Amino acid sequence: MGFVAANIALLVLAYLVLVGLSFVFSAAETSYSSLRVMLIRLYAARGNKRAQTVLKLTNNLPHTLNAIVIGDNMVNIVFTSIATYSGYVYGGTTGAITFSIVNLLIVFIISEAWPKTLAANNPEDLALKLSGFMGVYLAVMNVPASFFNAVGQRLSGVFSWTRTRGSMTTEERMLYALELAKAEGVISDRQHFIINRLLKLDDATAKDIMVPVEKSVVLTAGSSVEEAMKIFSRSGHRRLPIIRPQTKEGGYLAGSVIGALYIRDAAVLLINGYGDTPVEEVCEPVVVASEGTKLIDVLNSMHEKGAQVASIEDGGVVKGFIFMNDILISIFGERRTHPRGRGLIEKFKTRRKG
Repeated sequence: MGFVAANIALLVLAYLVLVGLSFVFSAAETSYSSLRVMLIRLYAARGNKRAQTVLKLTNNLPHTLNAIVIGDNMVNIVFTSIATYSGYVYGGTTGAITFSIVNLLIVFIISEAWPKTLAANNPEDLALKLSGFMGVYLAVMNVPASFFNAVGQRLSGVFSWTRTRGSMTTEERMLYALELAKAEGVISDRQHFIINRLLKLDDATAKDIMVPVEKSVVLTAGSSVEEAMKIFSRSGHRRLPIIRPQTKEGGYLAGSVIGALYIRDAAVLLINGYGDTPVEEVCEPVVVASEGTKLIDVLNSMHEKGAQVASIEDGGVVKGFIFMNDILISIFGERRTHPRGRGLIEKFKTRRKG
């Protein structure tokens, strides 16, 4: 009892310091386990030194958590021993039990409930605030943490569990970052919609958005610009493929699409007295792709060639067409349009009847 009585102030101070460390370790364990790494990556990329430290520690999270758990258990054991021994010295068995119960409440409230709740609600903020202490602590505890991490890895192998942390694909990381940006209010719903469509564009193929050839309006090679304008007027399209009349069972022969005609070019020729010009003389280039070609590759080919139309061919026949407008719709969604062609004529007919 002499030692305890003589050093009561020192023991109380040691107890409070150890409880404080337990608070820090418990908060760090929860914050590092639940923080959003993509958000920390963003902060680190902007030059935040604390975020760079946190990112370094999360790169080997099992190692970091092992170090935290070691420290937390050590301080819990020490301050629990101080409380129990002090209680026993002052009150015997009853004192030891009383001090142990009080200590248990302190552990539950100050060392567990409070820090874990705080960290769960503010994981990134708390991890950043603790980054300096954790950086130094992990450097000191590197050897024991590495040892227990290795032991843990060996024991995990007994159950043949597959490691899943860190196995996110680049696409998954991008989608996660996109959802995070929306949730944090960094981007609007419309921006989220467009970026999400762009990311998913990589999985789409030409077959997914092509207009089947049997549903397409086409111009025949040899037709005049004047005849083409009549077809434009009826269909409401701005561009039409030009096809040589070469067919086989199943449709037009592959390679029979020679280009595409833009309504503006046809209108200029017609107005200036060149309505008898064959459509193939003023056609735009088209690109050729198979049904399985990635849509993003079709778009790249169209951009490189300056084409607005792609002919989709497989099995020796033309299967359908992709127009630049179809790709834009797949990215931005359906857009509001004004009446064209036949729709415009019907609009004026209705107006005159009224």
